[in-house]
Amino acid sequence: DKLEKHLPPAFFFRLNRQFILHRSMIAGYTSEDHGKINILVNESAFLPLIIQVSRLKARAFKEWFQPALTTLND
Repeated sequence: DKLEKHLPPAFFFRLNRQFILHRSMIAGYTSEDHGKINILVNESAFLPLIIQVSRLKARAFKEWFQPALTTLND
């Protein structure tokens, strides 16, 4: 919680209790059952390739992640 408060929210998102990721590490996401989503992580020796996000955080993640997609496509 302390670390999260010092990170710029435009670039970092807390996926769950274990992971706070920078936008550049996220390749995309896929939908799961019951509103959950799987975050597809760019290959890294230190992170799993898929991180699950609860349905409670899924909507906030999608809203946070979408602006980056439109920025990249412009």
